[in-house]
Formats: sequence, structure tokens, C-alpha cells
Amino acid sequence: TSTTTAGYQIQYNRNHYTAQEGRDLAPFVETIAAAANLFSLPVQSIAQRSVWGYFLQQTFGYNEQFFLTLAGRVDGSSAFSEDNQNIFYPKASFSYLLSDYWKGSNLQKTIGTLKLRASYGQAGNLTGIGPYDRFDNFLLSQLTGLPSIVPSRVLANPDVKPEIMTEFEVGADMAFFNNRVGLNVTYYNQDIDDLLLDRQLPPTAGGTSIVTNVGSMNNQGLELMLQVTPVRTKDFSWDLTALWTRNRNEVSGIDGVLFLRGSDGTQSAISGEQFGLFFGRYYARDNNGNLLLTPQGLAQPERGLIIPEANYNPANLPEGALRDRIYNVAGNYFVPVRDANGQPIQGNTELLKVIGDPNPDWFGSFSSNFAYKKLAFRFQFDFFQGADMYNWNRITGNNVGHGKIAEQELKGEVARGYVASIAGGVTGQRIQEEHIEDGSFIKLREVALSYNVGKVGNLFQNVNFTLVGRNLISFDKYEGFDPETNSAGQNDRVRGDDFGNVPIPLSVQFKIGAKF
Repeated sequence: TSTTTAGYQIQYNRNHYTAQEGRDLAPFVETIAAAANLFSLPVQSIAQRSVWGYFLQQTFGYNEQFFLTLAGRVDGSSAFSEDNQNIFYPKASFSYLLSDYWKGSNLQKTIGTLKLRASYGQAGNLTGIGPYDRFDNFLLSQLTGLPSIVPSRVLANPDVKPEIMTEFEVGADMAFFNNRVGLNVTYYNQDIDDLLLDRQLPPTAGGTSIVTNVGSMNNQGLELMLQVTPVRTKDFSWDLTALWTRNRNEVSGIDGVLFLRGSDGTQSAISGEQFGLFFGRYYARDNNGNLLLTPQGLAQPERGLIIPEANYNPANLPEGALRDRIYNVAGNYFVPVRDANGQPIQGNTELLKVIGDPNPDWFGSFSSNFAYKKLAFRFQFDFFQGADMYNWNRITGNNVGHGKIAEQELKGEVARGYVASIAGGVTGQRIQEEHIEDGSFIKLREVALSYNVGKVGNLFQNVNFTLVGRNLISFDKYEGFDPETNSAGQNDRVRGDDFGNVPIPLSVQFKIGAKF
């Protein structure tokens, strides 16, 4: 068999946003005209972006056993310059139904299906930057009460181009014992080049950051799916499905530390580390790992020297340097230094280190379906293990007096000013390690009970009643509302970030369905 497919696709988005903020509204009026104080100038933005692509795909099949697909696609986006549009992305895939050789034999009862597959392909990130991020964009401001225009602190980069993902994947699909057991195995290796990131700039460059292509990332992962039917009779069936996924990534080609979140966030890209890990200020501790408090009993961040690798010489380290705690990150040695009393020296730099990682060790799900005649029951658990969360609300809550540490301070269990010492302003800047929590969870994602009445009279068929509960229970140690959250939404640069987020809602639904 031979199948040829050609196609063209275009998407056009136009976003129009207008806002005006006012405060101290007059009573009974719900328009901006009722504001006694306009908090800012009117805000308006109009953004347009087109994404297009065309492709040609050819698939060959032989004897319904061998399948080969070759394809090419050209994609472009108006967010990039004409020189960086219309990029060609190839792909190829192959599958081989090996079990066809013993079809009809006794072996088929044991190994009913054995299919081997492999694929290779490339794709571009066409929406990795905003519609006008490559241009110089001007901002509105006020000067002596009059509107003014100021240049953006994000510099233009007309040569920025899409990042390109290249992935190779191999796998197998198997079925055993008259299709009562199924197993799918997939291994993938993914390279992403020319990452689209905001790189910080020194003030002398005329701005604070620039959208650019910097560094690469490699992902390697293994995916397993097991399906089992322990019981299958005329009136009763029982099915089980288990999914398990593990991914490891590593960033390369980035000089120094690239912070991915502003406003004192810690999500970072560092060569040799996983993408998006938390890199920030941490507690000073004694040799036993206990917090090293000031003479006033306050918490304090670790302090010391940051020495470029080219200038590092162990023989020239100052007195009080903690040699057993020196580490090298992104070409710099971080050296904690203590005074004669064993305290961090106040004039020294507050040190940073890797304090957490939002990437899970593994994640997966387990579900089961029971069906007895017209009655069916289903449940699903989701697992997310080994990831950290950055909980902004820990310090925010304590600052306003309703956190655990604030309670301890009010009871006199810790020194007066202890909350302020963590939040910054007493012993230094905010101690970001305090935000880190275990974000692992097991969730009862769904429970469903349904009953199929069948035909009712001559008008209705397949009449069924279903009761469904979703996100019913979360088993976790997280102090916030929900570890399955992210203040940046679907942004893949900032993950595991909880800043007053609305948790995933628990919902219960009752449904009635029929055909007529």
C-alpha cells in the first residue's frame, strides 16, 4: 500500500487588551468614572501573530507487516524575522509487526502481538516568544504628571530564531495470553538546540535582558504502560492499567546562572543541571546541620565569597573559610567564611546554591475498571514523586501573622523578629530555602459509578446514569493548598511555583445520557 498526504495550515491570532485601574469608588456606581483616584494610566495592547506550515507525507505498507513513513514539513511564524521563517523539519518512522510470523500457531496464544517501532523527527518552537519580542518596544510612563514614552529594558534581537527539537524514539507494543496482558515500552532521546530564553544583561548594555537563543537541553526518558484483564466473563470484567514515566534532562552551553523567573524567584538554567531547578539563598548551619542563629537568636543566610574559577586558589583562601562546604557552580566557587565566633561575616556576599528541583523522579497513574452486567465502576490514582515546590506563601503567610513561624514568635518559642530575619530586612535578604517543600503527591483523580438502563420505551436507547468525582483526595506533605499548581500556568520555564494560586477544584458530577 502507498498513501500520500499533503496539507497546508495557517493560524492567525489577534489579542486586544484594555484596562484602567481606579480606587476609592463612589457608592452604587460600577464604572471607572466612579474612581476618586486613578491608579495608573490606561493600558492597551494589540498583538497579532500568524503561524503557518505545509507538509508532504508518504507512507508505505507491505503485507500489513512493514510500515514506513517519510515526511517533511516547513513551518513559519511571524514572531521571527523573514530569514528565520520557513524552516524545514523532516521526520521518519518505521514499524514491524514481528508477531505476524507465528500468526495462527500455538505461540500466538502466548504472544499475540509483538510490534517494534522507531521514529525520528524535528520540530520548531513557533510560539516560544511573543509576537513583537524581537523588536524594540516602548513603554508608557509619566513625567511630571504628563504621559511619556520610555524605551523597554528588554533589548531588541532581530536575529532570534526558533529553537529546534530533534527526537529519536524506539519502542515495542506487546500482548500476551490471548490479549489479557498488554505492555507498551518507549525510550526516547530528545535534543533541543538554540533555547529561547531571556538572558540577563549588565546595565552598561542599555537594558536588563534580551530574548535570545542560548544553550541546549537533552531529555532522555522511559515510558511503560501495562494493561491487564484478570477477569473476563459474560457478565463480569475487570481491567487494570498502570502508567510509569521517568524523564531526565540536562542543560548545556549556558555561561553562569540564567534566572528564569523575575521578582526574586529561583528557577534557573545552569549547565550540567536539570532545567528549572531552584538556585537561591540558603540557611547558615552548624557542623551538625542545625540552623546557625545570630547572638540575638535570629535565622541568617549563609555568607562568604564568590570566586571565579580562573582566580580560585585553595592556598589563598581567607581564614575562616569552610573548606568542606566549598562547591563550584557555573564556573564560580562559593566559599562560606566564618568569623572568630563562628558566625557568617556580615560584610560578605550572601551565597546561593541548588536548593530544590521541580522535576519529578517519576510520575504515573493506576486505574481500574469493573463492569458487572449494566453496572460499571472506575477509579484512577495519579502519582507525582520526587519533585519540589517553591511555596511563596510560607513567608507571605508568616509576614501577616498566620504562619507556623509567626505563631512560634508570638508564643515566644523563637526570638522576636525571627519572621523578619527569614523574610529579609534584619539579617539580610530573603532566605529562599524556607520556600522549598516536598511537592510529591498521590491523588485520587477520579471515581465513577455508572448504570446503563438500556432501552426505555420506544423513544430512548442507551439510557445511562453516571456519578463522577474528580480530584477527591490528595495524599501529600505540602503545606499549601495543592502541590499540583504553577503560578506561571503552562509556562515551561517556571514550574513548581505557588504564589497565591487557586488549587485544582474538587468536583462531583451527575450525568444522564440517552440516545433518541
